Amino acid sequence: MMYNTLSELPKFLGALYGGLLIGLLYDVFRLFRLPFSKLHLVVGLLDGLFYAAAGVVAALTLLYVNDGAPRIYLFLGLALGAFLYVKTVSRLFSAMFKAISAAFRKKAPNEKKTQAFRV
Repeated sequence: MMYNTLSELPKFLGALYGGLLIGLLYDVFRLFRLPFSKLHLVVGLLDGLFYAAAGVVAALTLLYVNDGAPRIYLFLGLALGAFLYVKTVSRLFSAMFKAISAAFRKKAPNEKKTQAFRV
């Protein structure tokens, strides 16, 4: 069965949306990784969970937009969506998170180290 190119546009846009979701998922996992940045095992496990979740999102996107049939342009749409998210929304999200964490650091009382016994 032949399809014209215009009928593929909604499928491509659906894949682009799936890529945006993968980008958002990356930011969510990045927030969970921050407290564990020194624990390489936990970071590795969280990375593995991200890749598994991103694979599920990609598979469900392909299933929804094209009945699971893989097409190169759909994979390009997924990649382009993730790239666009990282270059636009993710920067805003990161800046917002840094501003919020800086505000919390300013409001936290400064604890001075006192020495109980001086020699």
